Formats: sequence, C-alpha cells, structure tokens
Amino acid sequence: MSAKPLITSVILYVMGKVRSRARGGDAIGNAMHYLNLLRSQLQVAGVNVDQVSGLLGSQDVLKYINAAVGKPIDQGECDAGKPLRIPFVKRREMRNGGEVDVEVNVGPALLMSVVTKGTGAKDSYDAIVGELDRYMEGLGGLRLDWEGFITTLLSIAKLTLTYVPYSTCGDGNSYSAYAIAHAAAAYASTAVTNGKYALVVVDIVGIQDIISRINRTEKAMRQLKGRSILINLLQHAVAVRLMRDVNRRLGSDVLSPVNILVNTGGEVVMLIPAVNKELANVIETIEDEVLREFEGRVRVVVAHSKEHDISENFNTALEEAYEEHDNKRYGRWRRLVINGKNLCDMCHMPTERTIQVDNQVLCPFCALANSIGTVSRRLGLLAEVQGPVNQPGCEPLSVLGVNYVACLDGVKYRGIPYIVYDLNGLDVTKQVNAGHTLFFLNTRMPTDVTDELKSFEDLGNFAVTVKSDANRMGEVKKKASMQGVAQYILYSQLLTTIFDAYGSILYMNNPRYGENVFVVYSGGDDLVIVGNHYALDYLVNIVKRANEFGVNVASGVMVHDVKLPIYLVWRDTEDRLNEAKGMGKDKSLVYLLNTGESPVILSVDSVREVYNYIEQRHAWLSEGEEGESSRVLMYKVVIHLTNMYDLLWRIRSLLSSGKGEDINKLKQSLNELKRSLTREVINYVYLMNRNRSNAQGILRELPRSLHPDNIANALAPILRSQVNGEKPLNALDRLLGDLGVVVARVNLYRQLIEKQRSEAT
Repeated sequence: MSAKPLITSVILYVMGKVRSRARGGDAIGNAMHYLNLLRSQLQVAGVNVDQVSGLLGSQDVLKYINAAVGKPIDQGECDAGKPLRIPFVKRREMRNGGEVDVEVNVGPALLMSVVTKGTGAKDSYDAIVGELDRYMEGLGGLRLDWEGFITTLLSIAKLTLTYVPYSTCGDGNSYSAYAIAHAAAAYASTAVTNGKYALVVVDIVGIQDIISRINRTEKAMRQLKGRSILINLLQHAVAVRLMRDVNRRLGSDVLSPVNILVNTGGEVVMLIPAVNKELANVIETIEDEVLREFEGRVRVVVAHSKEHDISENFNTALEEAYEEHDNKRYGRWRRLVINGKNLCDMCHMPTERTIQVDNQVLCPFCALANSIGTVSRRLGLLAEVQGPVNQPGCEPLSVLGVNYVACLDGVKYRGIPYIVYDLNGLDVTKQVNAGHTLFFLNTRMPTDVTDELKSFEDLGNFAVTVKSDANRMGEVKKKASMQGVAQYILYSQLLTTIFDAYGSILYMNNPRYGENVFVVYSGGDDLVIVGNHYALDYLVNIVKRANEFGVNVASGVMVHDVKLPIYLVWRDTEDRLNEAKGMGKDKSLVYLLNTGESPVILSVDSVREVYNYIEQRHAWLSEGEEGESSRVLMYKVVIHLTNMYDLLWRIRSLLSSGKGEDINKLKQSLNELKRSLTREVINYVYLMNRNRSNAQGILRELPRSLHPDNIANALAPILRSQVNGEKPLNALDRLLGDLGVVVARVNLYRQLIEKQRSEAT
C-alpha cells in the first residue's frame, strides 16, 4: 500500500485545523475544502483522493500527530490569540535591576512577518488563512508529479504555519503547526514498513577550508559567493539523490521531501522508512561520486541509525545516527589521490581535469563556483531542470547528476523548470507548471558601474571580515530533539529564520549593504561577511535578532589589508571567534580587535556604539591648527587608555586563574600590575589636565568613568582586590568595556575612515 494518501491527509488535517480558527467549522471540514481544491492535482500525482477523504476522519492521522511530539497532544481550540511558545530556548532580559530568563513567544504570524519584524510579529488568523487559501488555490491549478506536489505543499505549510500554534488549548501552543505537519507526515511515510524507520545524517565535510582556499584576490568575491551557493546546492543534491536512488531501487515513491527534516548549514537529517538494506549501496555511490566529481575538495559523509519504531524516543535514534556519522567521519574514510600535474589558479590544488575560464586554469570545483558566482551578483532564478540549458544570462549547473539553472535577474528562462527554488518568497501560480520550494539566499552582491561584481580592492585598502557562530546550539538541538521530531524541525526553522531568511531580507532592504558588504556564507548557525565598516552594522542587526529568539552568537572580526591572503584572514578570524566563545557562551560577544597585547572583546551593543562612532564626524577632527592639536591629543590619550586596557586585561587574567596557583607569586604579580596601572592613570590624568583647552571635544566622547575626575573611583575596587579575596570582576569588566569601546572606535575610525581618505587622495 502507498503511503501517499496518509501523508497528504496528515498535512491537510493540520492546515484544516488552523483554517477553522478563521473560517469556523472543524478541522476535518476545512481539510476537505483543501482536498476538493487539490482533487485534480492529486490524481496527477498518483494519490487516491477517496482514501485521503476517508483517512481525514480516522485515528491514523492523530496517531502520527501524537508521534510527532512523542505524546498525546491537546486537540482543543480555546484561545485563538495564544502565541507560539518555543520551550527549548530562553532569552535573557534586564528586569528590576537584574537579569532573568524569559520565555520566547512568537506570533501567531506568517513566516515572512516574523522574518521582518522578529518576535513581535503578529498576524490575524484571517490574514494567515487568507495566505494559506491563496497558495492552496495556486497549487490546485498545477499538474505535478508526487515529488513536485509534496515539495510545494510543504513549502506552503512552512511559509504560512511555522509560527502558528498547532492548537490553542493546554500545551498545544508549544508546538508549531508546520513542524507537526512535517514531522507527522514523515512518520506517516513509515506505514509501508509498519512504523519502522531509520534516521540518515548527511554532513558536508571541509566547507570552511575549501571556501577560504583562494590563491588570489582578483575575482575572489565571485569565487567566495559561488562556493557558498555551491555548498548549498550540493547538500540539496545529496538529499535529492538519496531520495531518488532509493526509490529507483525499490521501484516506488517510498521516500519524498517529507522525509527531509533538516537541510541547512551543510547538514541534512532524514527520517525514512526502514529500508536499510537498500541504503548501503546508495550511500557508497553518492559518497564516491562527490569525492571524484570535486577531486576531494569537499567530502560527504552519510550515516544512518539502526531500525527504530515510531513509538520509541526520537533522540535515541538521532544520537545513534550521529555516533555512526562520527565513526565514519573520523575513523573510516577514503582518501582520494589526485594524479593531476596542473594546479588550479584559484584553490592552488592539483587537478586531473582542467577547465579554461577567463584566462584562468580552474579545477572542476572552482569552475562551477565561478559560473555560480557570475550570476550571484543579481540572481533572479534558481531551479532544477530536466533538460539542457543554452540561453544567454543563464548558467547550467550540474551537481551529482542533478541539473540546475541559475539566471540573472530580468532574464526569463525559456524552458520549463522541474522544481523552482523560490528566492526569499513563494510564487505558486499556474503560469509555470513546476514544483516550488522556499529557498532563502542573498541574491545581490556589490557591483561596479559596469554591473560587474566588485572585488576586495574596491573596498579600499582595508576590509572587515566577520565570522559568527551561534553558541550552545548542540545543547539546544539536543533539548529540542528530546521533545520530539516536531520540536527538532522547529529548532532548524528557528535558525533558518535568523541566519538565512532575516539575513537575506536585511541585506536586500538596505542599500548601504548592497554597495559595501559581501555576504559570503549564511546558513545553519554560521555567518561569514566581508565589507567596510557597514559589515559591523550588518553583524549587529543579525545578532540582535538572534538574541530576540534566545540565541547568543559569538563573532570574530578582523580589519586587514585587502591583499592579505584569504586563508590567513579566515584562520585568524576563526581564532578570534573561538576566543570570543571562550569568554562566555551565555552572551553575545565580539572579538573586535587586538591591541597588540590583549583582545578587545565587546558586547554586541558596544559594537553598535563603535559603528555609530565611525559613521560620525568628531570635534577632535576639526580643520586647522586647533584641530591638529586635538587630533594629536586624542591619539596620545588613546595610547594611555590602551596601556590601561592591557594592564586591566592582565589583572583580569590573574584574578580569574587564581585556583591551583602559588598564591604568593600571584599576589606579587598582581601588585606589580597595580603599580603599573596606577602610574599609567597618573600620566593619563596629567596629560588631560595639562591640555584642558584642547580636551573638551575629547571629554565629551569619553564615558564618565574615564573622565580624569572619575577614573580613580572606578579603579578603587580593582586596586583593592586580592587573589584570595572576593574578586571584583564585575567592576573590572565594566571598566574594560568602557576602555575597549574607546580604544576600538578610535583605532577603527583611523584605519577604516581616516587612512582610507588620506590614501585615496
């Protein structure tokens, strides 16, 4: 028996349940409304409409919905105004003078409302159901096969129901309607194996290494962006190949897109019917093809769990699949030997198959990335196709035998796509008879007056590179997975909302970013951007949005010469990211710069202060002799403040590492640092007091704690501190923060604005 009717009925039931809040009636009656809309489309897709109708009122639907959350769930409707609770994350807020953990509530709202407005988004059920009805009517006008149909149906559910509660009684609002529909449909697919399933984990290995391995800065941005999109396509192609190859071996549509739970950030997780005997050969073939097609530049590791029953704990199967993944990734893997005599001009690695592109000798991986990067400056269409592509403005792309086309914005593709990857929104109309999947991607890159993609050198002499990574996501993922498949899917959608979707919409809606910031990679919980100082503003906005959802993000920033090799920048920025993580994962910290002796690690709010400072014109930069005197004085002041910062950082290190050390040596070192700090403060106060006439503009820009009259009081608790006494780390961290902001904003202003201007003239 085919599971298609059961899968369809589960999704339509959840949609009908939400529709009843706006249209009245019950879940089954409203689901029948959608079934009637889709009747002709379902027949083309090979779905028995009468069976779907019969299943809608059966206990089978509720059986799989309960399995999706790991327990019976309240089906009632009590308060339609209830938001969606996200129980596996908390955000920290200041209340009554202290920090407290606050529950994250969202909606009810459409996905795009949440993307643009954050946790404060709220839509009426009339608006939500109106969108759902519109998309379902569009789907009803198409004539797609099963894969195209179910891909589109899931995308509609994702766009409209991700931030809508499944029910509004009991704890029913702790579960996303979309997440339950998707999870229950995946479990329903296991009806063909009597409720037995396996989890498959796919990991793209070597992403960071290959993205950064660029031997030249010329056309580097085209390569960086092209490689980023190529990695996204590769993970999609692996999931598609797994699904289609298994189906081909079984001779029926046993697997479909409902089985793909997670597909982002170089990672794919699938819940599939227990057909493990067919998996081994399929997995080996795909892993081998990736290795050979890209000559070992990236590697795919595919692992699966043992057979499990849908009544068992989902997290157990997930941990089992990841354990097998780790065994394969770090234990059992093959090395591919490349016998090529040529080196690729871009990645500088040996290649057996050279491709001539624009007077460059490229390997297959870099050639494909170049093709993608060429259209990425203003991408208009990305789609899977089944026929050849030969059209100006459109690039044919083949990844693991899956054929794609990427077209420039404004170029109308003359063929008929199979699956359209709708960029940052869904467009389901009968004008194009194709499946649709929601695909968030930054479709613009900075271009010059000739519409060519800008290079590093166009940023000036200095660039800002940022790498970010969400904190404790392994813990959050585990917490979500222990609450069932539905919460695991919602966890994935949460990250997609922040990094993929909001990142793209933020970029597209802000012209400043479009001219000055390159979004190199944004997926899963990672972000890599390059630009001028606007990159800091983009970073702050992304992190603040993540904080709304209870997600803290660590970031490493490096301001560097644009001609510095990219792999060196990547490595150093990664080191800074890791050091920011080490300072505390319960807050969002940014390693902004290094004084030469100490890291300047600031809160994201302080980074916004630094960015705002860089954007402004300052009194100490006025013209003429008076301005020159103020400028010289500011630079002298910053030298003293930097020395104070370095000494305080060393004191902090001693106060933080007192355990297990020789207490007398620690006291001696601490006292020496305090004496040096006192001398530095005296010199600083003397300098400011002696130059009062030129210091007024500077004083207005300093935090009150750093004014000559106040700094002694700010330092008092630190100077009184003892290794074996109460550690005044809070007072020290506040002063470090104030000093760090001043040091960072003046140094970055000089590097990113003043030097750029002087060298341009």
